[in-house]
Amino acid sequence: MDSLTAIENNTADAAFILRVLESFALPAIIVREDRQVVYLNDAARAKYAGNLPADRLPTCCQLALGRDELTNICQTACPVRACLESGQPAKYVHRFAIEPGKFQFASVSCYPLRDPQTGLRYGLTLHNNFRDDPLPHDDAEASQHYRISIQTSIDGFWRIDGDGNLLDVNDAYCQLLGYTREELLSKHISEIDVDESTAEVRQHIQQILETGYDLFETRHRHKNGELIDVEISVTFSREFGSFFAFIRDIRERRRAESALRDSQQRFASLFDNVPISIWEEDFSAVKAELERIKAEGVTDLDEYLRAHPELVTHCISLVRILGINRTTFEMLQFESADDLFADLGKVLTPSSMEAIRQQLLAIWQGRTSISLETYQRTGTGREIPILLKWAVPPGHTASYDRVLISFTDLTQRKKAELERDLLFSRSTDGLCIAGFDGYFKQINPALVEMIGWPKQDIMSKPWLDFVHPDDRGNTKQAGAQLAQGLPVFNFENRYVRENGTYRWLSWDSFPDVHRQEIFGVIRDVTQVKATEEELRRVQMEKAELEGIQKTAATYAHEINNPLTGVMGLLELIANTSANPEDTRQMAVEALQAARRIKEVTAKVESLDRPRSRSYLDKAQILDLDSDS
Repeated sequence: MDSLTAIENNTADAAFILRVLESFALPAIIVREDRQVVYLNDAARAKYAGNLPADRLPTCCQLALGRDELTNICQTACPVRACLESGQPAKYVHRFAIEPGKFQFASVSCYPLRDPQTGLRYGLTLHNNFRDDPLPHDDAEASQHYRISIQTSIDGFWRIDGDGNLLDVNDAYCQLLGYTREELLSKHISEIDVDESTAEVRQHIQQILETGYDLFETRHRHKNGELIDVEISVTFSREFGSFFAFIRDIRERRRAESALRDSQQRFASLFDNVPISIWEEDFSAVKAELERIKAEGVTDLDEYLRAHPELVTHCISLVRILGINRTTFEMLQFESADDLFADLGKVLTPSSMEAIRQQLLAIWQGRTSISLETYQRTGTGREIPILLKWAVPPGHTASYDRVLISFTDLTQRKKAELERDLLFSRSTDGLCIAGFDGYFKQINPALVEMIGWPKQDIMSKPWLDFVHPDDRGNTKQAGAQLAQGLPVFNFENRYVRENGTYRWLSWDSFPDVHRQEIFGVIRDVTQVKATEEELRRVQMEKAELEGIQKTAATYAHEINNPLTGVMGLLELIANTSANPEDTRQMAVEALQAARRIKEVTAKVESLDRPRSRSYLDKAQILDLDSDS
């Protein structure tokens, strides 16, 4: 065939070619590159007679789809055009309308040809192996593979024609909608999809034909009326002339997305209303800049920043702010984000510049969090103390593309600390803050005077080093109780002073387990201890004297009774004239001795009287031989 134009002009040179094609038992069709059919042999006319226009030859799309309104929608899906563009013979399976409303699939061999005179391209197509299903039934392995693939899929499966009728479904889709396979194969897509009418389904099919593929979400109606959210991925197959779609149930995903939206809304509300300033920032450009510096041979960033302080300012310009919460504007006294962003430099202080420098060092060292105290300037020019926390969330530690920075206003805390320091410095009681690690963290002058060592010595050693050896066991027990979060009241121990003397101290201690600290109030009870000791000594002496009193009273009683009788006899002897003079004189002397014994006994008895008790209380010793 030298010129296909001859076929169109029906010249004599084409007669032989036409006779050869007419002799083919298989349908043969010649299609021009604009998809216009220019020739059909007798077998093709017989096969497709019911679909031929009365006044002109059909287009290949009309042969394939069987309706005029779809003539131009098959441009990108046309296998003949693909064959002509590649310039290589091709084989494919295509659908043809053998009569209105009835289709068959055929195996097609297409051969590309070109007219040397006009340059037009043509495709010679030979059709055979006609069947009602696009799958080659003679290829049992391919058919089985297709059936196994769609039936084992956990997603629903469709095969539909160009009009939107279901040609095949799998069991998963039947279970999803509650229909049998036979019930579904009698339906049009619009009877299942609640979001698209019949016209919209056809329009959607046209769009898929133009693009070859689509992925979209819609809703399908269950047999019981329930609406099911689904995601559909659909592809047009040129080989089979039909559409293949997989349908995924996305109800759980929708519920998860709804929960995520609720969570995001709650987070956004929390982000805006949390009573601390929060900045979300992107440090990825900063990290890249530091990596560049490291690649140039810098090993000590701290030293490099001291030599090149301008790098800190440069890195500040590389930070991208992703979000700031509402509290930030209130804390820094700015009306809006625009007001703040107009000149971020005005909130920076030398202290906050040092904080940024520490952030750069953290990135350099691969750290993901730091915490430090610094000062920030407000929109009114006032500097406020803040606690800055800088942290990289999980998942962003490689790039530092998301960093959370929080500012906590320490103004009130600093005020409280100032008041506390004032109380510490002026209190006559000893005050301290100690750690669970056994060291004093803060002590006031009164406690320094009590312990009797220089403050730096007291702060640099464990407090147990200053405790009297005999009191260390009890002191450890009290420390264990505090570590459990239990306060200790009126605990007494002795602290050895630098000069070798010791002081008795009484402690009221209150633990803070969260902060791992103990607050203590201390009183020097050394003098109280001395007074108590003196009182115990006097009480012991008094007890001894009271024993003597009781003994003396007993002895006086025992002496007085016989003494009274003796004195009576002596008086009788001394006063009886019948007795000799010397006898009476002896009786007088004996009577005087007895009277002396009587007086001594009387003085012993007087020890139990109130007047004598006053003497005892003053620890005075009575002279029994005294006349007074």
